[in-house]
Amino acid sequence: MIRKTSIIERLASCPDSYRLDDDFFVIDITADDFPKIPVINHMYQCSVCMTGTCKSRVNLKTVVSSPGSIGITLPGQVVEILSVSVDYKAILISISPEFMGSMGFPYNLNISNVLAANPIVMPSDKENDAIKLFCEMVRRILARRRPHIREILQHLTSAMIYSMADSIVAKIPPALSREENIAQQYINIVSQNYHHKRKVIDYATDMHLTPGYLSSVVKNVTGKSAAEWIEEYVLMEAKALLASTDMTIQQICYQLNFPTQSFFGKYFKTHTGVSPKAYRNSSNED
Repeated sequence: MIRKTSIIERLASCPDSYRLDDDFFVIDITADDFPKIPVINHMYQCSVCMTGTCKSRVNLKTVVSSPGSIGITLPGQVVEILSVSVDYKAILISISPEFMGSMGFPYNLNISNVLAANPIVMPSDKENDAIKLFCEMVRRILARRRPHIREILQHLTSAMIYSMADSIVAKIPPALSREENIAQQYINIVSQNYHHKRKVIDYATDMHLTPGYLSSVVKNVTGKSAAEWIEEYVLMEAKALLASTDMTIQQICYQLNFPTQSFFGKYFKTHTGVSPKAYRNSSNED
């Protein structure tokens, strides 16, 4: 069960004029709404920064939101707020995976990988104005509770995503070198498989590379060893589950595919200096 954090509480208590059931929300957020613990995202979330700045870590990637930027996070990503200015204000659009899936996007409109690697998008002034207009139109539709409101929101949201897709893809960084491509591919594969693959040799085999060469490339490009990336992803989710859910430590151990709770406890303490229970208790105090 997910523990209530600031934004989750805001969404749960959101009046009907700002939501469609548990599928679609548009709310204003400030610095006070951010949780102080790492959380696992369960929705598609788009935050349009109006004022101030917010520094966060999305699946180990550190990003900064500033006025005019759009932060996009996907279901399953772990988000941790590192710092936020007191004057931070943004519009948050939160959409359930079920609602997103109901819009039937074609397979070739797959921008999830682009967004996973680039959580912050800097749209043009015209694009930013269009997004703000979209938010205002959605709010008016929700407030008036029109007939066929779900279908109206589906078509309106679909149109906005299609209009932004080309722009998002166009903002992909320039072509990477071979080593940079290998390192990026490795990190992407680890982010999807760290639950059940903990050895560098397994990833090297999948990528048709020798473990030594893969480790050397990843270290040279990222500054972290290949093994460290695996460890950081495992610890990232372990911390989020301990801090933001009511799952037992044994349940977390099984979800992360550790053979025993004792093994998980030793692994966690070796890398963090504290036991899972102590980490959870300190998170509750925050």
